[in-house]
Amino acid sequence: MREESPVAFGELLRRRRERAGLTQEALAEKANLTANAIGALERGERRRPYPHTVRALADALDLAAAEREALVAAASQRTEAQTAVESVSTDAGQGLPYQLTGLVGRTAEVAVVQQLLRRSDLRLLTLTGPGGVGKTRLALAVAASCGDAFADGVAFVSLAPISEPALVLPAIAQGLGLQESSTPLLQGLQRWLRNKQFLMVIDSFEHVASAAPQLVALLEATPRLKVLITSREALRVRGEQEYLVPPLAFPKLERLPSAETVLEYDSVRLFVQRTQAVRPDFVLTEEEAPVVAAICARLDGLPLAIELAAARMALLTPQMLLARLEHQLQVLTRGPRDLPDRQQTLRAAIAWSYDLLTPAEQRLFRQLAIFAGGATLEAIVAVCGTEGDLSEEVIDQTESLVNKNLVRRAADDGETRIELLETIRAYGLEQLQASTEMETLQAKHASYFLALAESASPHLMGPVQTAWFRRLSQERNNLRAAVRFWLERDGHEEAVRLVWALWRFWWVSGMHREAHEWIRQIVERDASKTLPALRRSQAELVLGSMAWAAGDNSEAVKRCQAAVALCAEHQDRRTEAIALLMLGTSQLSQGSYDQAVTEILERSGRLFHLIGEEWGAAFATSYPGLVLLAQGAIAEALQRQEAALALAKQSRDRIVIHQVLYNLGITSVAAGDDQRALRNFAEGLAHTTEVEDSANAGYFIRGIAEVALRHSVTAEAVCLLGAAHALLEAVGAPLLRYSLEQCWHDQTIVHARTVLGDDARTVLGDESFEQAWVGGETLSLEQAKAKAQTLAQLLRA
Repeated sequence: MREESPVAFGELLRRRRERAGLTQEALAEKANLTANAIGALERGERRRPYPHTVRALADALDLAAAEREALVAAASQRTEAQTAVESVSTDAGQGLPYQLTGLVGRTAEVAVVQQLLRRSDLRLLTLTGPGGVGKTRLALAVAASCGDAFADGVAFVSLAPISEPALVLPAIAQGLGLQESSTPLLQGLQRWLRNKQFLMVIDSFEHVASAAPQLVALLEATPRLKVLITSREALRVRGEQEYLVPPLAFPKLERLPSAETVLEYDSVRLFVQRTQAVRPDFVLTEEEAPVVAAICARLDGLPLAIELAAARMALLTPQMLLARLEHQLQVLTRGPRDLPDRQQTLRAAIAWSYDLLTPAEQRLFRQLAIFAGGATLEAIVAVCGTEGDLSEEVIDQTESLVNKNLVRRAADDGETRIELLETIRAYGLEQLQASTEMETLQAKHASYFLALAESASPHLMGPVQTAWFRRLSQERNNLRAAVRFWLERDGHEEAVRLVWALWRFWWVSGMHREAHEWIRQIVERDASKTLPALRRSQAELVLGSMAWAAGDNSEAVKRCQAAVALCAEHQDRRTEAIALLMLGTSQLSQGSYDQAVTEILERSGRLFHLIGEEWGAAFATSYPGLVLLAQGAIAEALQRQEAALALAKQSRDRIVIHQVLYNLGITSVAAGDDQRALRNFAEGLAHTTEVEDSANAGYFIRGIAEVALRHSVTAEAVCLLGAAHALLEAVGAPLLRYSLEQCWHDQTIVHARTVLGDDARTVLGDESFEQAWVGGETLSLEQAKAKAQTLAQLLRA
């Protein structure tokens, strides 16, 4: 039956509901809506129901075809005021473009932005972030999910096609379907939107940001209007709330992740989903999971970069793609043709932002790319500032780049650090290499980090070492770049100075292979021995100490002997003391437990006492204790280790403390005092955390596990053995490698394998043993430490 005259949608809905004998609650349940929504529609509070809502109501009311058409027509009716708002999208009810691919992840981000939009005091919300981070997709997802909260609808306006701020209001008017009139445009928009509960999504505001005051004027006259903006920088106007859209989460690469683990990360799921769009048979295997994780990490979790990379998977394997990402801007092209030009290649996406910078900002942006892994403001001023620059000018320009989301701020321990996403840094390096600034900037960068290394060196032993180790860990890639610069420019002395200054950092942080390789190249190139004797001695000492860290004791002894011999030519007592210490330690590791080794170490100790460095004296006291232990003089060995621990604690050097605690621990095991050994190992493990010594942490974890196995076989102990094994494998070789300690380890393992080996399968069973060991290998460092401390506490209870 057709209505003789147009009836409002709400009235028609009420009639049909009552005819069907349904309450508002009953209809809401059948249509999968809320009773409040039905009430709002019938009262006319919501005048523009979405098409899917109308379809759901028609289905719930079981309307005939003619009645269904009448309900749809009633929903489409417009009053004079309503004609101002016409959607330009393919979804005529929502005013939002249809998305042809699903949104992957972003659950937390959608929830946060929804919550912000619900705030009654918030009218202008700007989603910011670098190009390709997914601002538009997030804005559309939020608008689609909360559109019901806006009785008069939602509209989407893209500003990408326009180039002038004066065209912003016309673009908004066009997006809303307003016709031109004699009324000034701002007044016309204010009039039509004044009483409407409306959400306007405005995309890509960054290049016309100077039009922002006009948007404020519109909001001031329209109390029920809310505006959701996407922009690469905040508008910086009154009433604005900024939300920085983060990249998608990606796996950390400390351990090789499984396929199941990496698929928990949104970046990986996006890569897999988009790969399947070009290769439907693609399935993430266990072998490929770590590679895909590395791809997503290399791309900083940027959705655009990930989608462009996945498009290459039609032909490439993950391994091939990862290798090609060394030149990612050349690879990440061929985006969908229906997207704007700036989204079809990663380079174009970044260039869009770069072109909006002032010349001074462009210069600083490309110079910031010289830093690998970011930099402090102090470093930026020193390296990027010119003689005529004021530090305030460089800082102001840096702040502007942060605001434009080309660089990001990362605060640590109260110090501001500036970082670039690697995808953006690649573009900056392209621009830098195309300029005339590259060589000069590299030299300034290398000189700055050489000076930093030499400033840090004396502080790596003693009470403030923790802060310095943390600082150097942040600068690891910059320090690597500086060493490479000196090597490539034949700056052999500068390279030795830098590597020697930080020899303890390379050692503790597990970078002994790299340090050894750097110095090996220098020694080979300096065949004619043009380097000063002090530098040659230090180079030999670095080679020896890093060889010892890698377990190559014969090479370590050879290099340390050469370093000691050269000491006669330079008279540097500190270098000589360290050389003697490393020579004695290396010989000890070779199995030399005679008086000669003790004399070398005691000579080192006297030099350390003479120059006032207790950390070295503690080492030189502790290692002869291992000689005594090897000779069976356990009581004397314990006295030595206790004296060494007192010196170590006097120096407040946490590295020395935890290494002496280890020696005391194994001596306590030999003395049959497992409780004391557990205390030593647990305390030492805590100290490795303070100085981020992940390499030697494996030893303390293993020590706790092996003491536990001396008492009973448990899955927890086997799990920790697996964890320790994986940790020590990760750094290439044990760092506390004395043959005595190794014998103790082997004997304990023999004891454990007597129970665990042939009989272990009986105690735990094959499956349980393997499950425990493999489970330990997959633990993170922090998880393994926590398990070890818990087990030690239980055994000591």
